[in-house]
Parts: sequence; C-alpha cells; structure tokens
Amino acid sequence: MIADPSKKTLIIVESPTKARTISRFLPPTCKVIASMGHIVDLAPDPKSGRYGVDVDHDYKLEYVIDPKKKELIQEMKTLLSSSEQLVLATDEDREGESISWHLMNVLKPSCPVFRMVFHEITKSAILNAFSSCRELDMNLVHAQEARRAVDRLQGYGISPILSRKLSGKYSAGRVQSPGLKLVVEREKERRAFRETGYYSVETEMVAGGTGFQARLKSIGDRNVAVSQSFDSETGELKKNDVILLDSEKAEAIAAEVKGKEATVFSVANQEKIQKPAMPFTTSTLQQDAARKMHKSVKEIMSLAQQLYEKGFITYMRTDSPTLSVECINAARAQVGEIFGSEYLSSKPRNYKATSETAQEAHEAIRPAGDHFRKPEDTGLSGDALRLYTIIWRRTLATQMKEAEKSTTTATLTLGDYTFTASGTTIRFPGYLRLYDVSTDDDEKENEEGVLPLLVSGEHADISKAEAKSHTTKPPARYTEASLVQKLESDGIGRPSTYAAIISTLIDRKYVIRQSGQLVPTFTGFFVDSFLEMTFPAYIDTDFTSKMEEGLDKIAGGTESKSEYLDSFWRGGAGFPGLDADLQKISSTVRKADVTTLQLPGLSYTFKVGENSVTYSIRISKFGPYLASDYFDKEAGKTRMASLDQAKYFPGTFSDCDAKTVLFPQSSEEVFANGIVVAEGRYGKYLKTDDGRNIMIPRPLRDKLTPELAQLLAVLPKSLGKDTDGEDILMMAGPYGFYAKYMGKNITIADPFNPPDAETIRKSIEDSKEKAAVADFGMYQDKPLQILNGRYGAYIKWGDKNFAIPKQEQKNASGIGVERAIEIVSSDPEKLKVIRDFGTFEDLPLTIQNGRYGAYIKWGDKNVAIPSAERSTVSEMTAERAQELAKNASDKKSGTKRRKGN
Repeated sequence: MIADPSKKTLIIVESPTKARTISRFLPPTCKVIASMGHIVDLAPDPKSGRYGVDVDHDYKLEYVIDPKKKELIQEMKTLLSSSEQLVLATDEDREGESISWHLMNVLKPSCPVFRMVFHEITKSAILNAFSSCRELDMNLVHAQEARRAVDRLQGYGISPILSRKLSGKYSAGRVQSPGLKLVVEREKERRAFRETGYYSVETEMVAGGTGFQARLKSIGDRNVAVSQSFDSETGELKKNDVILLDSEKAEAIAAEVKGKEATVFSVANQEKIQKPAMPFTTSTLQQDAARKMHKSVKEIMSLAQQLYEKGFITYMRTDSPTLSVECINAARAQVGEIFGSEYLSSKPRNYKATSETAQEAHEAIRPAGDHFRKPEDTGLSGDALRLYTIIWRRTLATQMKEAEKSTTTATLTLGDYTFTASGTTIRFPGYLRLYDVSTDDDEKENEEGVLPLLVSGEHADISKAEAKSHTTKPPARYTEASLVQKLESDGIGRPSTYAAIISTLIDRKYVIRQSGQLVPTFTGFFVDSFLEMTFPAYIDTDFTSKMEEGLDKIAGGTESKSEYLDSFWRGGAGFPGLDADLQKISSTVRKADVTTLQLPGLSYTFKVGENSVTYSIRISKFGPYLASDYFDKEAGKTRMASLDQAKYFPGTFSDCDAKTVLFPQSSEEVFANGIVVAEGRYGKYLKTDDGRNIMIPRPLRDKLTPELAQLLAVLPKSLGKDTDGEDILMMAGPYGFYAKYMGKNITIADPFNPPDAETIRKSIEDSKEKAAVADFGMYQDKPLQILNGRYGAYIKWGDKNFAIPKQEQKNASGIGVERAIEIVSSDPEKLKVIRDFGTFEDLPLTIQNGRYGAYIKWGDKNVAIPSAERSTVSEMTAERAQELAKNASDKKSGTKRRKGN
C-alpha cells in the first residue's frame, strides 16, 4: 500500500515531540497531530460485563472515551473532514496497533486509511514508510486486548480480596506480583544465609627483580577453603575435604613462609578471544544503562523515548538484536575513521535473536540514520548525551575486532605449601579500545596484575606474607538491572513492561530503593505471603511465562483470543480457572490466617528487665505493626507499635529490633567510659559522655562489642609517622576500618592488629608508583596525572579520565604538562561538571563550568558562587552548595511574593 504525501493528509502519531520531528520532513500538505497515547480505556465502572470484560459474551471489552481527550478527538475529526487520506503512524507494537484501531473506531474516517510504520525518525525512513504502508494487524490488536482483559480480570478480581483480608488498600497484578515474589524470595534467601568467616594467606613474591602476588592454594593434598568452597545459598561449606583456616593458623603460616624461597612448579598460558556484546535490545539497554548511569529503568526508558522521538536513535522497544545493512555499513565506516582498519572486524558482523518470540523484522536499538552522529556532534547534553553515547559505542563495538587476552597461571611450592599466581594481559584491545575512552567505573586498575616471565624450577623470594580475613556473602539483592535480567530469563512480562513492573512495586511501597538495591518492605512481605497462601498459581513464574507465550501466539495468529481468555477464566486441563479460585478464596480464607507474618530466625521473645515479652508481626489498615503480650498499665492495654518501613526491613529484622520498636526508652546499651549505643533515624550509633555522636560501620552494627566501641571512640588513631613526620591514621568509614595516607585509603581487616605505619606507607607508595606514568601536580585545584590502566595509559584530572590518542600511547611518558592540559581541555562535556553532589530535595545538585566561570546548578536553576569561593570550588562541601542553592531559591520566591502584594 502506498500513501501519497502530496495529497492533503492527516497523520496521527502518539506524542507531540514525535509529531514535531516528523513534520520537519514532510510537505505542507501533511498535518501531523499527536493522540497523546490511548484515547479510550476500559470502563472504570462498567454498566455491563464484569470489570469491563464481558465474560459471558466472548470476553468483549467495554471501552469509554477518555474525558480528557474529547477536545482532542473533536480537533482530529475537524482536520479529518478536510483531508484526502488518513495515515495512522503510531508505534509498531501491540499498544501502538491498539491505539490505531481505536482511532479508526472513534474517528470513523470516510477517506482512505493507511497504517504506516517506521523504526527510526529520519527523513529517508519517513518518506520510505509512505511507500510501504499496510493494513491494521488485528492479531496484534487481539493480543493487546487479551493482555488487557487478563490484567483487568486478575487485578480487579484478586486485589479487592487482598485488600479486604489484609484490612488495607493493596493490589495484585499479572506481572507485578510474580516480580514481587522474586524480590521477596531473594530476601528470604539472604535471611536464611549464615555468614562464615575464613582466612587466606596472601603473599608478595619477587622473581627476576619483578614482584607479583600469590595466594596459598593447598597444604599437602588438601585445598585451602576459598569463597567457591561455600554454598552460595546457605553460606556453609560444601564439602569437608578442604582446610578451613582460622586466624591463628593463617598467621602462623604467613610467619613461617615470609622471607623464604618458593619454587616455580608449573606455568600455564591460556589465550582468550573476547567478542563484543550484541547490539542493544530493550532489556539489555535497560540493564546496561541503568548500571552505568545509576538511573532507574523508568528513567532510562524515558530518556530513550526522547532520543527516539527527536530522531537520534531507532525505536527503543525491541527484542531483536538484528542490524540493518545500512547500520552495519555506517558503523564500519565510523570504526575505520576513528580507530583505523586494524580495529575493524574481518567481515560484517550481524546478530540473531535467541528468543523464539523475537521479531526479526524489527531492528536493535542503534543510532538513527545511515551516517551516525558522533556524540560530540549531536548537540545533546547531560543524561541524554550519556545514553546516546552508550548506544553509539555499543553499536560501533559490534563491528570491531575481538579483544585478545592472555592469562598466565603459575604454581609455586614451598614444602607442603602450594601457591598460585595469575595475571592477564591485553594482547590486543580490539573493541575494548572504544570503551577505554570512558570506562564504566572510571578506569579501574588491572586488579589481576601482570606476572613476570616465569619458568619451572625458578626460585621466587617471598618478600611479604599476611593472613587475610574473609566473610561469605549472602546472595546479592536485586538491582533494577539484575531484576530486569531475571524477569527476562523467567519470561515474566516483556521488555516494554519491565520498567512499569519495577515502578509499580516501588509506588505501592512493596519495595524501596536503598543504595541501588531493591529491598522488600514488610508490606511487600505480607502481600506476597497472602498470594503464596491463596493464589500461588498466579504468581508462579512458569504459569506467568506460559501466559506471556500465549499472548505471543495470539500476536502471531496461531492462537485464538477467546480460547486463551476462556482457559484463564474458566480453567481446563486440571486448572480450576480464576473465576472458581476467586469464589473459593473469598469465602474460605480468614483474616486471622493472613495478617500475621512469620520470619525464620526470630524467637519472638526478648527481655525487658526481669520480664519476658512475646511479640508478633501483624498488619492492619494502618500498615505493619508489632503486637506484644506486655500489659502497659498507663495505656491500660497490651503494648503495640507501628513499624517504620524506611528503617526496619523483614530481611534483617531481629528480636533486638523488636525490643527497640516496642520499648525505645530501654534500647540504649551502656558500655564503659560513658559510651552509649543509641538508635537513631539511620540505625545504631555511639554517644560519648563529651557529647560526640560516632558512626558505627554497617557490617559491625550487629556485632558491636565493648572493645570495638572503645576503639571507635578514639579514632582517628595514629599508626605512626612517615619520614616527613606526617601521621598515618586509622579511621572508620561506612564499610569498616581503613588507613589514610597521601590521599589514599587502604582497608584494615583487623583493627586490633593493624599493619604498622611503614607497611602502609610502602603499600600505598608501591601502588602509586605502579600506576603513575607522570605526575604534574595540581591544575585548577585538581591533581593532573598520567596513569597506567588496564588497556594502556590515560590522563586523570581530579575524578575524570581522558583518553590519550592512540598515536601517542607508545610514548605516554613523553607527554608534557602542556599537552596533558590540551587533551583534558578538548573534552567539554567531561569538563562541564566539576562536582556532583547527587540530589538535594529531589533535584540534581552540581558545580559546573560555564562561560564566565564556575556556578552551581540545582535542577534547572543556576546559582552564582561568591567570588571569594570560586578559586576553591573543588573543596566546596555539599552542605555549602545546598546552602547557596537554597538561599538563592528563597530570595527569588521572596521577590515574587513582594511583586504580588
């Protein structure tokens, strides 16, 4: 089907941004208008049918026009009355097809109608789409209707029962509830996990004048326990045939081998070819960008939508990693231009989807057009630029050569002791060269190190040996990126719904974000517990995955919408159906059965003075709370207390926490010398008799002893002085103890037996010496250096990293200070943000370089920095930046008020 753009045409898209972009490419005969998404919805208070779905008449859905869209619909009808043709150009997915179908039904056009689809918003793509229009795909419409009907039947069916039984306003959903189950199950695994401590013996050896690190692997014919020796779910040893070193044994071995000679027993080399990752699909973009940009999946998709609608990238909802010929040619041309032919893959590389349901007709997410705009040429800034850059790099990397790595593993012996050492070198960076421009984690150093050339029979001096403490770690909580990965692997939802699943869980307060992790709340636990007890099939991942597969079959035309919905509602093949389950649960489940939560590992008792108190965790219309058998004489009833869900979580809740909640006045524990363990808004902390409040490192809050409290109270503590008389200090941070010297931190595993000052000084200076190629001192209040990284030399200025051009890599040590300044000054986007303070009152707060010098940016407000402070902006604290931003905001709002009087 061919639509003629020279005719008077009404084109309907979904968003105003998309409408404006498309309008630029079309003649004046075409009028583009946005529908602003769906123009109809299921009846919120249906007059006929159940929940807006008539289960007795072929599951017909009852639609009503969105009241907010009535004026817009009238405008469309007016424009349509004078048009020669109607072009429906909504997104090419189930939702987009459904929007077009509803537009047809509401507008009832009398002129010819064309369905136009495109994957990128460029002039050539839009004009080509006119010549390849099609009819509406009713299979996609039926799949969307089936999904909408299931969501309505399940959500409106289960949610009222859930709310009634838990005495509050709660919701359940087809994909929301299985997603919650995943997060809660992971928290239960963490709760069941038991931490186990073990030690290793780490050494520094020297062979041929070159140092390297080696670890004790075995004693005799028995291996020494390492992290892989423990069960990842329970924390317990998998087998008893390994040696579990304790502190005493590990320190004895370290003392025994230090200063002796080990002999190289064997050396093995392994060459590895590392291929670039596939181009981005929706889910892999969500995972990668959320991790790199530290943004929510919802924010990533919003940014991607903006980039697509402005014509920078292809359509952002796709499950296909396929690249078009024009994309491959554009990527290969740009790789050759930037990196040279030696970095270009030997032949064009394309990819196929691993999922059977992926639509190969769609394309991966990539830069739009047949000639890619380099990030610096886009005119973009901030997060939009960062996301475009990630997509651009990933796309170009697909056409670059593989990285070539070489790993050497050496085995060394000393009596019954066997040590291993390994190192990896990058023989050819290949596609990794592109990522070296700005790595994910600001250029991490090569953690494995590089081994010297070793041969069997050679001797190595053990210059240093120490016992190192380790603790097994419970399974990690889900991040948004890892939850998306799990949802995809389990077949729960589809890429276009992952962001909505996570947002719903957070909006309902079933889950909260904490340091980038998704932590289930008590409310989330109660809801999941109820669903596990009453509707287990509907939160089962296999069941949910099969429901998704059914929707895919409807979209592909191989399954009937009516049969799909009938089997879900009325059941069959051993499945009772939702209708029967709703009736059964509504009449048989009692509130008392579902309003008390049982967590493993709790005794549900504690002592208050001489009294033994028993408590339980419950939920009411006011939320989760603790009930106890302690009779409060003043109140004339047993004591109860609500649970602060921003402070207490079911995964870490203890009997001690219950005592604090119910009896806050008796929760303080007094140690010697007037040190008190108190409970504050952010957890436990120490109070001293001289009025100081002292932070307790998080890993120690549940393991605090009087000795640790005494030690924390005297920090910072000098471990000695260097040759210039500068103190080397032991300090405590959020995650434990560390030594601070020369601007560097080094972890201290045992604060009661810390390394001496000389050991710390040498360790830090050695690491600096290995990394530094050149140190130019301070430039604009920030240190300027050339460092050796994993893939070669790079320039570090403050906390920013800058690539050294490849032709200068071989002689990086010859780069002078003037050239280094020239390189860092050539990347304006990196130089723009001087300091990033995160968010303040939900708005980003930064110090940025502007045309007239540094200034504070708070949200969309620019705030001047006093002239006396401009020369030291690198030292400005977050508190001072917040004060200046707030004062400027208050002054502006005050001025507005005076004008209004």
